[in-house]
Amino acid sequence: MNNPKKLVIALSAALACPAAAPCAAPPEQPAAEARFGGGEMTFEQARDQLVRASHALRAAEARHAGRRAAADSLKGLDTPSVSLDAEYVYWEKTLRDGQVKIDHASMNGMPLPVAGMSYEVNMRQSTFRPVVTGMWQLYGGGKIRASQRAAAAIADQAGAQVEATREALLLDLVKLYFGQRLAGRVLGLRGELLQVMEKHLADARKLEHGGMITKAQRLQAQVACDAARRGHDSARHELESARIALAGLLRSDEAVAPVTPLFVLAGAVADRAGIAGAAQARNPRIAAAQSVRRAAQQEVKAARAGWLPSVALVGRYNLHPSGNTPLDQDWLAAVAVRWALFDKIDRRHSYTAARQAVIEADNTVEAVRALVDTGTRQACDAVENALRQYLLLESNLESARENLRVQEIAFREGQNTSTDVTSASVALTNVLVERAAAAYRFDVELASLLHAGGRMDQFTTYMNRADKLTP
Repeated sequence: MNNPKKLVIALSAALACPAAAPCAAPPEQPAAEARFGGGEMTFEQARDQLVRASHALRAAEARHAGRRAAADSLKGLDTPSVSLDAEYVYWEKTLRDGQVKIDHASMNGMPLPVAGMSYEVNMRQSTFRPVVTGMWQLYGGGKIRASQRAAAAIADQAGAQVEATREALLLDLVKLYFGQRLAGRVLGLRGELLQVMEKHLADARKLEHGGMITKAQRLQAQVACDAARRGHDSARHELESARIALAGLLRSDEAVAPVTPLFVLAGAVADRAGIAGAAQARNPRIAAAQSVRRAAQQEVKAARAGWLPSVALVGRYNLHPSGNTPLDQDWLAAVAVRWALFDKIDRRHSYTAARQAVIEADNTVEAVRALVDTGTRQACDAVENALRQYLLLESNLESARENLRVQEIAFREGQNTSTDVTSASVALTNVLVERAAAAYRFDVELASLLHAGGRMDQFTTYMNRADKLTP
Protein backbone atom coordinates (compact mmCIF):
# COMPACT_ATOMS: atom_id res chain seq x y z
CA MET A 1 0.00 0.00 0.00
CA ASN A 2 1.53 3.34 -1.03
CA ASN A 3 -0.12 5.49 1.65
CA PRO A 4 -1.45 3.57 4.68
CA LYS A 5 -1.88 6.93 6.45
CA LYS A 6 -4.71 7.95 4.12
CA LEU A 7 -6.28 4.53 4.53
CA VAL A 8 -6.49 4.80 8.31
CA ILE A 9 -7.91 8.34 8.07
CA ALA A 10 -10.56 7.09 5.66
CA LEU A 11 -11.41 4.27 8.04
CA SER A 12 -12.06 6.67 10.87
CA ALA A 13 -14.67 8.42 8.72
CA ALA A 14 -16.32 5.22 7.52
CA LEU A 15 -18.81 4.92 10.35
CA ALA A 16 -22.12 4.90 8.50
CA CYS A 17 -24.85 2.32 9.24
CA PRO A 18 -27.33 1.31 6.49
CA ALA A 19 -30.59 3.22 6.43
CA ALA A 20 -33.60 1.48 7.81
CA ALA A 21 -37.28 2.28 7.83
CA PRO A 22 -38.23 4.65 10.69
CA CYS A 23 -40.63 2.35 12.50
CA ALA A 24 -40.76 1.70 16.24
CA ALA A 25 -40.13 -1.72 17.73
CA PRO A 26 -43.23 -3.59 18.89
CA PRO A 27 -43.68 -3.73 22.67
CA GLU A 28 -42.26 -7.23 22.96
CA GLN A 29 -39.16 -6.34 20.94
CA PRO A 30 -36.18 -5.62 23.24
CA ALA A 31 -34.48 -2.29 22.66
CA ALA A 32 -30.78 -2.13 21.79
CA GLU A 33 -28.63 -2.68 24.86
CA ALA A 34 -27.02 0.19 26.72
CA ARG A 35 -23.49 1.30 25.96
CA PHE A 36 -20.73 -0.82 27.49
CA GLY A 37 -17.30 -0.09 28.84
CA GLY A 38 -14.95 -1.23 26.07
CA GLY A 39 -11.66 -3.05 26.74
CA GLU A 40 -10.03 -5.94 24.93
CA MET A 41 -12.30 -7.70 22.44
CA THR A 42 -11.87 -10.48 19.93
CA PHE A 43 -13.57 -10.02 16.57
CA GLU A 44 -16.28 -12.49 17.58
CA GLN A 45 -17.00 -10.53 20.75
CA ALA A 46 -17.14 -7.28 18.80
CA ARG A 47 -19.52 -8.89 16.30
CA ASP A 48 -21.86 -10.03 19.08
CA GLN A 49 -21.79 -6.59 20.71
CA LEU A 50 -22.57 -4.93 17.38
CA VAL A 51 -25.61 -7.14 16.84
CA ARG A 52 -26.85 -6.32 20.35
CA ALA A 53 -26.17 -2.58 20.19
CA SER A 54 -27.22 -1.60 16.66
CA HIS A 55 -30.34 0.56 16.49
CA ALA A 56 -30.33 0.20 12.69
CA LEU A 57 -30.67 -3.56 13.04
CA ARG A 58 -33.39 -3.20 15.69
CA ALA A 59 -35.32 -0.88 13.39
CA ALA A 60 -35.04 -3.31 10.46
CA GLU A 61 -36.19 -6.21 12.66
CA ALA A 62 -39.15 -4.19 13.94
CA ARG A 63 -40.13 -3.36 10.38
CA HIS A 64 -39.95 -7.02 9.43
CA ALA A 65 -42.02 -8.04 12.46
CA GLY A 66 -44.63 -5.43 11.54
CA ARG A 67 -44.83 -6.54 7.91
CA ARG A 68 -45.07 -10.19 8.97
CA ALA A 69 -47.87 -9.38 11.42
CA ALA A 70 -49.69 -7.47 8.68
CA ALA A 71 -49.40 -10.48 6.36
CA ASP A 72 -50.64 -12.83 9.09
CA SER A 73 -53.64 -10.58 9.69
CA LEU A 74 -54.86 -11.33 6.14
CA LYS A 75 -54.79 -15.13 6.44
CA GLY A 76 -58.48 -15.27 7.33
CA LEU A 77 -59.74 -13.17 4.41
CA ASP A 78 -61.18 -16.25 2.68
CA THR A 79 -63.01 -17.53 5.79
CA PRO A 80 -66.51 -16.57 7.00
CA SER A 81 -67.00 -13.47 9.11
CA VAL A 82 -69.59 -13.27 11.92
CA SER A 83 -70.76 -10.07 13.57
CA LEU A 84 -73.27 -9.18 16.28
CA ASP A 85 -75.26 -5.95 15.96
CA ALA A 86 -77.45 -4.81 18.84
CA GLU A 87 -79.92 -1.91 18.61
CA TYR A 88 -82.49 -0.40 20.89
CA VAL A 89 -85.14 1.03 18.54
CA TYR A 90 -88.08 3.36 19.14
CA TRP A 91 -90.29 4.05 16.14
CA GLU A 92 -93.70 5.54 15.35
CA LYS A 93 -95.85 5.47 12.18
CA THR A 94 -99.27 6.98 11.34
CA LEU A 95 -101.39 5.71 8.39
CA ARG A 96 -104.33 7.73 7.06
CA ASP A 97 -106.98 7.41 4.33
CA GLY A 98 -105.56 6.55 0.95
CA GLN A 99 -102.01 5.82 2.06
CA VAL A 100 -102.57 2.09 2.04
CA LYS A 101 -105.09 0.13 -0.05
CA ILE A 102 -107.22 -2.12 2.24
CA ASP A 103 -108.93 -5.08 0.56
CA HIS A 104 -110.60 -6.42 3.69
CA ALA A 105 -110.58 -5.88 7.45
CA SER A 106 -111.93 -7.72 10.49
CA MET A 107 -112.09 -7.23 14.23
CA ASN A 108 -112.25 -10.14 16.65
CA GLY A 109 -113.01 -12.40 13.66
CA MET A 110 -115.92 -10.26 12.47
CA PRO A 111 -115.56 -8.74 8.99
CA LEU A 112 -115.72 -4.97 8.69
CA PRO A 113 -116.97 -3.01 5.69
CA VAL A 114 -114.07 -1.35 3.90
CA ALA A 115 -115.85 0.51 1.14
CA GLY A 116 -115.83 4.22 1.94
CA MET A 117 -114.27 3.55 5.32
CA SER A 118 -112.13 6.34 6.71
CA TYR A 119 -109.32 5.46 9.06
CA GLU A 120 -106.27 6.72 10.89
CA VAL A 121 -103.88 4.20 12.42
CA ASN A 122 -101.07 5.24 14.74
CA MET A 123 -98.38 2.65 15.52
CA ARG A 124 -95.42 2.94 17.84
CA GLN A 125 -92.94 0.47 19.26
CA SER A 126 -89.80 0.35 21.37
CA THR A 127 -87.77 -2.81 21.00
CA PHE A 128 -84.32 -4.37 21.41
CA ARG A 129 -82.91 -6.05 18.29
CA PRO A 130 -79.81 -8.28 18.63
CA VAL A 131 -78.93 -9.58 15.13
CA VAL A 132 -76.21 -12.06 14.20
CA THR A 133 -74.89 -11.65 10.64
CA GLY A 134 -72.59 -14.04 8.83
CA MET A 135 -70.93 -13.57 5.44
CA TRP A 136 -68.63 -15.80 3.43
CA GLN A 137 -67.18 -14.57 0.19
CA LEU A 138 -66.97 -17.58 -2.10
CA TYR A 139 -65.45 -15.86 -5.10
CA GLY A 140 -63.80 -12.49 -5.59
CA GLY A 141 -61.96 -12.86 -8.86
CA GLY A 142 -58.74 -13.86 -7.09
CA LYS A 143 -58.36 -10.57 -5.22
CA ILE A 144 -58.27 -12.17 -1.77
CA ARG A 145 -55.48 -14.61 -2.60
CA ALA A 146 -53.56 -11.87 -4.42
CA SER A 147 -53.78 -9.61 -1.35
CA GLN A 148 -52.51 -12.38 0.91
CA ARG A 149 -49.58 -13.23 -1.35
CA ALA A 150 -48.67 -9.59 -1.88
CA ALA A 151 -48.56 -9.01 1.88
CA ALA A 152 -46.39 -12.11 2.33
CA ALA A 153 -44.00 -10.87 -0.38
CA ILE A 154 -43.72 -7.48 1.33
CA ALA A 155 -42.90 -9.25 4.60
CA ASP A 156 -40.23 -11.29 2.78
CA GLN A 157 -38.76 -8.07 1.43
CA ALA A 158 -38.52 -6.67 4.96
CA GLY A 159 -36.83 -9.89 6.07
CA ALA A 160 -34.28 -9.57 3.27
CA GLN A 161 -33.63 -5.99 4.36
CA VAL A 162 -32.88 -7.24 7.88
CA GLU A 163 -30.21 -9.51 6.42
CA ALA A 164 -28.88 -6.70 4.22
CA THR A 165 -28.61 -4.44 7.26
CA ARG A 166 -26.83 -7.12 9.29
CA GLU A 167 -24.42 -7.86 6.42
CA ALA A 168 -23.60 -4.17 5.94
CA LEU A 169 -23.00 -3.70 9.66
CA LEU A 170 -20.61 -6.66 9.75
CA LEU A 171 -18.73 -5.26 6.75
CA ASP A 172 -18.40 -1.94 8.59
CA LEU A 173 -17.15 -3.84 11.62
CA VAL A 174 -14.42 -5.58 9.60
CA LYS A 175 -13.27 -2.24 8.18
CA LEU A 176 -13.17 -0.47 11.54
CA TYR A 177 -12.03 -3.37 13.76
CA PHE A 178 -9.10 -4.36 11.56
CA GLY A 179 -8.59 -0.71 10.60
CA GLN A 180 -7.84 0.07 14.25
CA ARG A 181 -5.65 -3.00 14.36
CA LEU A 182 -3.73 -1.66 11.34
CA ALA A 183 -3.48 1.80 12.87
CA GLY A 184 -2.05 0.29 16.05
CA ARG A 185 0.48 -1.70 14.05
CA VAL A 186 1.53 1.38 12.09
CA LEU A 187 1.97 3.38 15.31
CA GLY A 188 4.14 0.61 16.74
CA LEU A 189 6.33 0.51 13.63
CA ARG A 190 6.62 4.30 13.53
CA GLY A 191 7.60 4.21 17.20
CA GLU A 192 10.30 1.64 16.52
CA LEU A 193 11.59 3.72 13.63
CA LEU A 194 11.69 6.79 15.86
CA GLN A 195 13.72 4.88 18.45
CA VAL A 196 16.15 3.76 15.74
CA MET A 197 16.47 7.29 14.39
CA GLU A 198 17.04 8.72 17.88
CA LYS A 199 19.73 6.14 18.55
CA HIS A 200 21.28 6.81 15.15
CA LEU A 201 21.27 10.56 15.88
CA ALA A 202 22.94 9.95 19.23
CA ASP A 203 25.62 7.82 17.52
CA ALA A 204 26.09 10.49 14.86
CA ARG A 205 26.66 13.16 17.52
CA LYS A 206 29.32 11.00 19.19
CA LEU A 207 31.03 10.34 15.86
CA GLU A 208 30.90 14.04 14.98
CA HIS A 209 32.40 14.90 18.38
CA GLY A 210 35.18 12.38 17.72
CA GLY A 211 35.83 13.82 14.28
CA MET A 212 34.82 10.68 12.44
CA ILE A 213 31.90 12.24 10.49
CA THR A 214 31.11 15.72 9.30
CA LYS A 215 28.51 18.13 10.66
CA ALA A 216 26.53 17.68 7.44
CA GLN A 217 26.24 13.96 8.11
CA ARG A 218 25.06 14.63 11.65
CA LEU A 219 22.48 17.09 10.33
CA GLN A 220 21.24 14.42 7.93
CA ALA A 221 20.63 12.16 10.92
CA GLN A 222 18.83 15.06 12.66
CA VAL A 223 16.53 15.59 9.69
CA ALA A 224 15.72 11.87 9.50
CA CYS A 225 14.96 11.77 13.24
CA ASP A 226 12.63 14.76 12.96
CA ALA A 227 10.81 13.14 10.05
CA ALA A 228 10.39 9.92 12.05
CA ARG A 229 8.97 11.94 14.96
CA ARG A 230 6.42 13.61 12.68
CA GLY A 231 5.42 10.22 11.28
CA HIS A 232 4.99 8.87 14.80
CA ASP A 233 2.81 11.78 15.88
CA SER A 234 0.65 11.41 12.78
CA ALA A 235 0.25 7.66 13.38
CA ARG A 236 -0.79 8.33 16.98
CA HIS A 237 -3.49 10.74 15.79
CA GLU A 238 -4.76 8.24 13.22
CA LEU A 239 -4.98 5.51 15.85
CA GLU A 240 -7.05 7.78 18.07
CA SER A 241 -9.41 8.51 15.17
CA ALA A 242 -9.73 4.79 14.48
CA ARG A 243 -10.52 4.14 18.16
CA ILE A 244 -13.29 6.75 18.13
CA ALA A 245 -14.83 5.20 15.00
CA LEU A 246 -14.83 1.64 16.34
CA ALA A 247 -16.11 2.65 19.78
CA GLY A 248 -18.92 4.60 18.11
CA LEU A 249 -19.94 1.64 15.99
CA LEU A 250 -20.03 -0.64 19.04
CA ARG A 251 -21.61 2.05 21.29
CA SER A 252 -18.76 1.82 23.77
CA ASP A 253 -18.04 4.56 26.32
CA GLU A 254 -14.35 3.70 26.24
CA ALA A 255 -11.87 2.65 23.59
CA VAL A 256 -12.04 -0.93 22.34
CA ALA A 257 -8.77 -2.86 22.09
CA PRO A 258 -8.90 -5.37 19.19
CA VAL A 259 -6.92 -8.52 19.94
CA THR A 260 -7.64 -10.55 16.79
CA PRO A 261 -4.69 -10.01 14.41
CA LEU A 262 -4.75 -9.15 10.74
CA PHE A 263 -4.59 -12.29 8.62
CA VAL A 264 -4.32 -13.70 5.12
CA LEU A 265 -5.54 -17.00 3.72
CA ALA A 266 -4.32 -18.59 0.51
CA GLY A 267 -6.93 -20.19 -1.73
CA ALA A 268 -9.82 -18.15 -0.36
CA VAL A 269 -11.21 -17.63 -3.88
CA ALA A 270 -10.18 -20.88 -5.51
CA ASP A 271 -13.74 -21.72 -6.65
CA ARG A 272 -14.77 -18.54 -8.47
CA ALA A 273 -17.72 -20.10 -10.24
CA GLY A 274 -19.09 -21.49 -7.00
CA ILE A 275 -18.65 -18.12 -5.26
CA ALA A 276 -20.46 -16.28 -8.06
CA GLY A 277 -23.32 -18.80 -8.02
CA ALA A 278 -23.66 -18.58 -4.24
CA ALA A 279 -23.79 -14.79 -4.46
CA GLN A 280 -26.72 -14.95 -6.88
CA ALA A 281 -28.55 -17.36 -4.58
CA ARG A 282 -27.91 -15.69 -1.22
CA ASN A 283 -27.45 -11.96 -1.73
CA PRO A 284 -30.19 -10.21 0.32
CA ARG A 285 -30.49 -7.34 -2.17
CA ILE A 286 -31.48 -9.82 -4.86
CA ALA A 287 -33.92 -11.49 -2.46
CA ALA A 288 -35.48 -8.11 -1.62
CA ALA A 289 -35.87 -7.20 -5.30
CA GLN A 290 -37.44 -10.59 -6.03
CA SER A 291 -39.92 -10.05 -3.19
CA VAL A 292 -40.91 -6.70 -4.66
CA ARG A 293 -41.46 -8.41 -8.00
CA ARG A 294 -43.71 -11.05 -6.41
CA ALA A 295 -45.76 -8.33 -4.74
CA ALA A 296 -46.09 -6.49 -8.06
CA GLN A 297 -47.26 -9.66 -9.79
CA GLN A 298 -49.99 -10.08 -7.19
CA GLU A 299 -51.07 -6.48 -7.71
CA VAL A 300 -51.68 -7.36 -11.38
CA LYS A 301 -53.97 -10.19 -10.32
CA ALA A 302 -55.79 -7.90 -7.90
CA ALA A 303 -56.27 -5.27 -10.62
CA ARG A 304 -57.60 -7.92 -13.02
CA ALA A 305 -60.11 -9.03 -10.39
CA GLY A 306 -61.77 -5.62 -10.64
CA TRP A 307 -63.48 -6.75 -13.86
CA LEU A 308 -64.87 -9.93 -12.31
CA PRO A 309 -67.96 -10.46 -10.11
CA SER A 310 -67.86 -11.37 -6.45
CA VAL A 311 -70.13 -14.01 -4.88
CA ALA A 312 -70.88 -14.31 -1.17
CA LEU A 313 -73.19 -16.23 1.17
CA VAL A 314 -75.08 -14.03 3.61
CA GLY A 315 -77.03 -15.12 6.69
CA ARG A 316 -78.82 -13.08 9.34
CA TYR A 317 -80.71 -14.18 12.46
CA ASN A 318 -82.61 -12.07 14.98
CA LEU A 319 -81.96 -13.34 18.48
CA HIS A 320 -85.09 -11.56 19.76
CA PRO A 321 -87.75 -12.13 17.07
CA SER A 322 -90.63 -10.93 19.28
CA GLY A 323 -89.09 -7.47 19.08
CA ASN A 324 -89.16 -7.33 15.27
CA THR A 325 -90.54 -4.28 13.52
CA PRO A 326 -93.16 -4.98 10.83
CA LEU A 327 -90.51 -5.04 8.12
CA ASP A 328 -87.89 -7.14 9.94
CA GLN A 329 -87.22 -10.82 9.25
CA ASP A 330 -86.75 -13.43 11.90
CA TRP A 331 -83.94 -14.86 9.82
CA LEU A 332 -82.50 -14.49 6.34
CA ALA A 333 -80.31 -16.56 4.03
CA ALA A 334 -79.10 -15.25 0.68
CA VAL A 335 -76.57 -15.61 -2.11
CA ALA A 336 -75.24 -12.15 -2.99
CA VAL A 337 -73.64 -11.43 -6.36
CA ARG A 338 -71.98 -8.12 -7.06
CA TRP A 339 -70.60 -7.10 -10.43
CA ALA A 340 -69.32 -3.57 -10.82
CA LEU A 341 -70.39 -2.46 -14.31
CA PHE A 342 -68.96 1.01 -13.95
CA ASP A 343 -66.32 2.27 -11.55
CA LYS A 344 -65.16 5.80 -10.88
CA ILE A 345 -61.56 4.53 -10.94
CA ASP A 346 -60.55 3.50 -14.45
CA ARG A 347 -59.80 -0.20 -14.10
CA ARG A 348 -57.97 -0.34 -17.40
CA HIS A 349 -55.44 2.25 -16.27
CA SER A 350 -55.12 0.56 -12.88
CA TYR A 351 -54.27 -2.69 -14.63
CA THR A 352 -51.75 -0.93 -16.89
CA ALA A 353 -50.10 0.67 -13.86
CA ALA A 354 -49.79 -2.73 -12.18
CA ARG A 355 -48.27 -4.25 -15.30
CA GLN A 356 -45.71 -1.46 -15.51
CA ALA A 357 -44.78 -2.08 -11.88
CA VAL A 358 -44.02 -5.70 -12.80
CA ILE A 359 -41.84 -4.58 -15.71
CA GLU A 360 -40.02 -2.20 -13.37
CA ALA A 361 -39.51 -4.98 -10.80
CA ASP A 362 -38.25 -7.42 -13.47
CA ASN A 363 -35.64 -4.95 -14.65
CA THR A 364 -34.66 -4.06 -11.08
CA VAL A 365 -34.02 -7.73 -10.30
CA GLU A 366 -31.81 -8.11 -13.37
CA ALA A 367 -29.96 -4.88 -12.60
CA VAL A 368 -29.26 -6.00 -9.03
CA ARG A 369 -28.14 -9.42 -10.28
CA ALA A 370 -25.69 -7.76 -12.66
CA LEU A 371 -24.32 -5.50 -9.92
CA VAL A 372 -23.86 -8.43 -7.56
CA ASP A 373 -22.12 -10.49 -10.24
CA THR A 374 -19.78 -7.63 -11.13
CA GLY A 375 -19.06 -6.87 -7.48
CA THR A 376 -18.35 -10.52 -6.74
CA ARG A 377 -15.88 -10.88 -9.61
CA GLN A 378 -14.15 -7.63 -8.71
CA ALA A 379 -13.92 -8.71 -5.06
CA CYS A 380 -12.34 -12.03 -6.11
CA ASP A 381 -9.66 -10.15 -8.06
CA ALA A 382 -9.10 -7.75 -5.17
CA VAL A 383 -8.66 -10.61 -2.68
CA GLU A 384 -6.12 -12.35 -4.90
CA ASN A 385 -4.25 -9.10 -5.55
CA ALA A 386 -4.02 -8.32 -1.82
CA LEU A 387 -2.70 -11.82 -1.18
CA ARG A 388 -0.05 -11.45 -3.91
CA GLN A 389 1.05 -8.09 -2.53
CA TYR A 390 1.35 -9.52 0.96
CA LEU A 391 3.47 -12.47 -0.20
CA LEU A 392 5.72 -10.22 -2.28
CA LEU A 393 6.26 -7.87 0.65
CA GLU A 394 6.97 -10.80 2.94
CA SER A 395 9.70 -12.00 0.59
CA ASN A 396 11.24 -8.48 0.62
CA LEU A 397 11.26 -8.26 4.39
CA GLU A 398 14.41 -10.30 5.02
CA SER A 399 16.29 -8.35 2.36
CA ALA A 400 15.29 -5.07 3.98
CA ARG A 401 16.43 -6.27 7.41
CA GLU A 402 19.77 -7.49 6.10
CA ASN A 403 20.33 -4.24 4.21
CA LEU A 404 19.79 -2.22 7.41
CA ARG A 405 22.24 -4.40 9.34
CA VAL A 406 24.92 -3.95 6.68
CA GLN A 407 24.40 -0.19 6.45
CA GLU A 408 24.67 0.26 10.23
CA ILE A 409 27.98 -1.67 10.32
CA ALA A 410 29.37 0.30 7.41
CA PHE A 411 28.34 3.62 9.01
CA ARG A 412 30.07 2.76 12.27
CA GLU A 413 33.21 1.90 10.30
CA GLY A 414 33.00 5.14 8.31
CA GLN A 415 32.42 3.41 5.01
CA ASN A 416 29.09 5.11 4.19
CA THR A 417 26.99 8.11 5.20
CA SER A 418 24.21 8.72 7.66
CA THR A 419 21.79 8.92 4.77
CA ASP A 420 22.45 5.30 3.87
CA VAL A 421 21.47 4.13 7.37
CA THR A 422 18.36 6.27 7.61
CA SER A 423 17.26 5.21 4.14
CA ALA A 424 17.66 1.54 5.07
CA SER A 425 15.71 2.04 8.33
CA VAL A 426 12.89 3.84 6.57
CA ALA A 427 12.82 1.18 3.85
CA LEU A 428 12.45 -1.60 6.43
CA THR A 429 9.66 0.25 8.24
CA ASN A 430 7.86 0.90 4.96
CA VAL A 431 7.99 -2.78 4.04
CA LEU A 432 6.52 -3.70 7.42
CA VAL A 433 3.82 -1.03 7.14
CA GLU A 434 2.94 -2.03 3.59
CA ARG A 435 2.77 -5.69 4.57
CA ALA A 436 0.35 -4.89 7.40
CA ALA A 437 -1.67 -2.72 5.00
CA ALA A 438 -1.76 -5.57 2.48
CA ALA A 439 -3.10 -7.90 5.18
CA TYR A 440 -5.74 -5.29 6.04
CA ARG A 441 -6.72 -4.98 2.38
CA PHE A 442 -7.01 -8.76 2.18
CA ASP A 443 -9.32 -8.85 5.22
CA VAL A 444 -11.52 -6.03 3.90
CA GLU A 445 -11.69 -7.43 0.37
CA LEU A 446 -12.52 -10.88 1.72
CA ALA A 447 -15.31 -9.31 3.77
CA SER A 448 -16.52 -7.43 0.67
CA LEU A 449 -16.58 -10.70 -1.26
CA LEU A 450 -18.60 -12.42 1.46
CA HIS A 451 -20.89 -9.39 1.69
CA ALA A 452 -21.58 -9.58 -2.05
CA GLY A 453 -22.57 -13.21 -1.60
CA GLY A 454 -24.68 -12.71 1.53
CA ARG A 455 -22.21 -14.82 3.51
CA MET A 456 -20.77 -12.42 6.09
CA ASP A 457 -21.60 -15.02 8.75
CA GLN A 458 -18.74 -17.11 7.30
CA PHE A 459 -16.06 -14.44 7.83
CA THR A 460 -14.90 -15.93 11.13
CA THR A 461 -14.61 -19.35 9.46
CA TYR A 462 -12.11 -17.94 6.99
CA MET A 463 -10.39 -15.99 9.77
CA ASN A 464 -9.87 -19.12 11.87
CA ARG A 465 -8.28 -20.91 8.88
CA ALA A 466 -5.69 -18.14 8.32
CA ASP A 467 -2.28 -19.07 6.91
CA LYS A 468 -0.48 -15.92 8.07
CA LEU A 469 -1.11 -13.61 11.00
CA THR A 470 0.15 -10.02 11.24
CA PRO A 471 0.49 -8.63 14.79
